[in-house]
Amino acid sequence: YAWLWARMAAAATARMATAPEPFLADKLALFNEIAEGLSAGPYTWVGLDCFALTKDPLAVAQSEGGLRRNWFGYTTTRSPALIGLGASAISEIEDLCVQSSADVTRWQQALQSGRLGLEGGMWLDAATRGRRRLMQELSCRLQVPTAALSNPEYAPAALDDLSRRGVVDRGPEMTRVTPAGRLMLANLWADASVRTRWNGVSWGSYRAA
Repeated sequence: YAWLWARMAAAATARMATAPEPFLADKLALFNEIAEGLSAGPYTWVGLDCFALTKDPLAVAQSEGGLRRNWFGYTTTRSPALIGLGASAISEIEDLCVQSSADVTRWQQALQSGRLGLEGGMWLDAATRGRRRLMQELSCRLQVPTAALSNPEYAPAALDDLSRRGVVDRGPEMTRVTPAGRLMLANLWADASVRTRWNGVSWGSYRAA
């Protein structure tokens, strides 16, 4: 579930009237305090932005290298396809990602006409798959073998960008997410926007008929 303030005009107006939008630095500082507090208790910091009890399947999967991430967050299951049902739902099948119309009436009319009610989507090219693979590895394991990064599948240009930002530290054996980078990477990857999730690929390059 994501509460999108920009799409909730009345709620956004009321919120802005009572409190200013916090700066990113303030958000990161607050998240850091929360992370330290939970980690001092019976919780394990899983990936970038999730906390689970130490014996929870997510925490166990992270320790065993089996943590996965999809559109909806962290999971212990590897699946070749993610099928979304309902208005605004997102589906991911191999290199195709599509989203249903967020307009419930339009979505219903499409179904009644025998169509899927898709709003749009995108095909992933090789460069995008590489960036996404790199982000998933870092998001789930917080490290990637440095030798593996010479493979074009891991999008060297994306890695260079993360390195310049101080998100990762490249060592001779492993390239690891830095402590500060763990906070920054969450902001880069976990935004509700599909454009952010897919690293700037133009949403709508696939348009449903």
